[in-house]
Amino acid sequence: MATAYSQGSADSGKSGKSSKPPQPAELAGEFYRELFDLSSEALLVLGLSASGAVDRIIAVNDAACAAIGLAREQLLAASADDFQLTTRHEDERSVHDARSNARLTIMLGDARSSPGAMDVAVRNASIEGRECLVVGLAGESGEAGEAGESDDARREASDALRKSEYSLSFAQRLASIGSLEWDLVSNVGTWSDEFYRILGMEPGEVEPGLGAYLHFVHKDDRAFVLDGITAMHEAGEGRRVDVRIVAKDGTEKLVESTSDLIKDDSGRVIRQFSSIQDVTAIRSLQHRVRVSEDLMLRAQELAHLGTWIAEIPGGKAVWSDELHRICGVEIGQWDGSVETFLRDFSHPDDVEATAAAWYKMRDTHEAQEVEHRIIRPSGEIRWLLTRGEAVFDEAGKPTHVLGAAWDITDLREGEEARRHSEERLELAATGSSDGLWDWPDLREDYYWVSPRFEELLGYATGELSTSLGAGAELVHPEDMDRVVHGFEAHLESDVPYDVEVRMRTVDGGYRWFRQRGRIYRSPDGTPHRMAGSLLDIDERKRADEQLVAYQEQLRALAEAVSKAAEGERRRIGTELHDGAIQSLGYMRVKLAEFRAGLYGSERDHELLAEIFQLADDTIRETRALLQELSPPVLYELGFAPAVEWLAERAEDLYGYACRVDCLGVDIALTRDTEVVLFQAVRELLTNAGRHSSAKNVSVVALSRNDEFVVQISDDGIGFTPEQESAVPRNTGGFGLFNLRERLRVLDGRLEIESQVGQGAKVGLRVPLNETTLDHSRGA
Repeated sequence: MATAYSQGSADSGKSGKSSKPPQPAELAGEFYRELFDLSSEALLVLGLSASGAVDRIIAVNDAACAAIGLAREQLLAASADDFQLTTRHEDERSVHDARSNARLTIMLGDARSSPGAMDVAVRNASIEGRECLVVGLAGESGEAGEAGESDDARREASDALRKSEYSLSFAQRLASIGSLEWDLVSNVGTWSDEFYRILGMEPGEVEPGLGAYLHFVHKDDRAFVLDGITAMHEAGEGRRVDVRIVAKDGTEKLVESTSDLIKDDSGRVIRQFSSIQDVTAIRSLQHRVRVSEDLMLRAQELAHLGTWIAEIPGGKAVWSDELHRICGVEIGQWDGSVETFLRDFSHPDDVEATAAAWYKMRDTHEAQEVEHRIIRPSGEIRWLLTRGEAVFDEAGKPTHVLGAAWDITDLREGEEARRHSEERLELAATGSSDGLWDWPDLREDYYWVSPRFEELLGYATGELSTSLGAGAELVHPEDMDRVVHGFEAHLESDVPYDVEVRMRTVDGGYRWFRQRGRIYRSPDGTPHRMAGSLLDIDERKRADEQLVAYQEQLRALAEAVSKAAEGERRRIGTELHDGAIQSLGYMRVKLAEFRAGLYGSERDHELLAEIFQLADDTIRETRALLQELSPPVLYELGFAPAVEWLAERAEDLYGYACRVDCLGVDIALTRDTEVVLFQAVRELLTNAGRHSSAKNVSVVALSRNDEFVVQISDDGIGFTPEQESAVPRNTGGFGLFNLRERLRVLDGRLEIESQVGQGAKVGLRVPLNETTLDHSRGA
């Protein structure tokens, strides 16, 4: 059902602002010609009084006069008492809101010449500033109907009209096309039901008009729509544009608006017909198709993959843009056949193979593939991988061949470079003493080894199993933890993977090897590959073991020599004490007795005094030598008193102040341990006196944390680690090297802290264990 509209005031028929209605003569001119004569509808205009009531007919056209059966003069002269406009239904609120549910009754003079009552359509309007009602005759008219068509003819025409309107409405709904008609003369138009539905409303829900339509146009498109209407009317030509609208429920839609114009004899636009079609889904699909096509073209360009289609028969071919680029010709400048391609582009050495592949593509139901070379117009040679397959019609006859060509030049060149690289690697691996291995995927239970790797283990090429489980079984069980810990440290902290392990050879024995490797990571840091080398170090390892054994033997020999020397010193000291010193002492006693009975000359007394002095000096020097060889204080009193004796003697000899603190050292150490520590302290106190220019020296001895610790500190000139090896070792036979070695026999260690100008601090540490403790001596 079409709905009438006018482009008048929003309050048409209600304001009642006009105080003086226009005279008929005023309306019989331009308004009559432009509005009524050009309309095929039966129309008349009813003027409204100031109160809004219908008071007279102010305009009527020829079609209305014919339908009513009265002359224009009679109708214009009629007063409000001669006609009445009423609603057809009691529930209608007013005639103004009645639309097509209104009835007009006209009674002029003799009732026999009056048309009676007829159905009408009422429209609000504003004409020349006056509120009016435009009335269109819509139904039968009593006696006036006798002058028109018969009732049957009208009913048939009405049925046909309804069917036509229904078909049009159904077609519009099916196609989602709404239509509008705009009479520019009366400024009145209609919206179809589907027009309302596209806007998200029920038919007739709002008063149609340009303002109402613009309300639904997207705010960013309104100026574009208004400018377009103006330009279209000025040009006098219709147009088709896409417009965004926002439906009543807020849904944004895209509609295609198509407009056409009707002009009068003078060329003036008097009517506009427009349609809008909801193309949201269509445009979205078109956009996706365009995006898909762009992506496909981009993908072809990135992959250097061109497509082609060739007709059968004839072989006329159409190329994609990328295939043009691959072959080095401008897009659209080649439109030939397969035969011309073979002639113009195919490498002479590959023509036969390429042609054979084409014939198989054309004549079989199986896809065919061929690698071949082309020569670009520039002379450059490219490698292509071409694949094609025939398309058959319902009768099984081939009609086309679809194909794709992939530029594999870079791939071929890369494969060639890789082959050369592998050859060089193989030569290097063969000539190297290292065996190579590669774990290409850390998620897989497989690794690769070079022939040299297998050779090192005594296997023939290809004989060794390369599963991770089999590889783990080659490692000596005692060395597996070292392999695992080395791998985990390299994986987690990038500590170099470099381990020495024993591996089982083909004869069942074990040899020492050095395994080195490196993990390779993806850009995101994920480890994915590991490769490395295997080096036979068995001979070096066995030489190292022999060297260690020799060193142990040397240490044992040095210890035995030291013990023997200490014993010998003690023996010599005992003999000196029991022999020479006692003899000298006895001699002095006898000389004293001799002097007591001597009454000789003064010279005799002087000579005797010299003999006494010589005896005293000999006894003192012999006792000093005895202390150097084997101090009795260490054996008779223990380690702490011996250290205090050393400090007092060092103060006398070297002039520095020496402080001794022995804390909790009442532990019974073995005699060998005490001797080693005593000699070390004596060596260090001597060094402090002879080489450090120290003013103060301290000795601290204590036992803690299952260790016996002696620390000697001085405020002398100090030395650097580089100078350590240059410290003289002529102070009693103990250098720092000797100190370290002697302590190592006790599983102890020597610690040195020193800087030039900041003195030195030397620590002696030995563990308290079965080797250093003497349980037989007690506390």
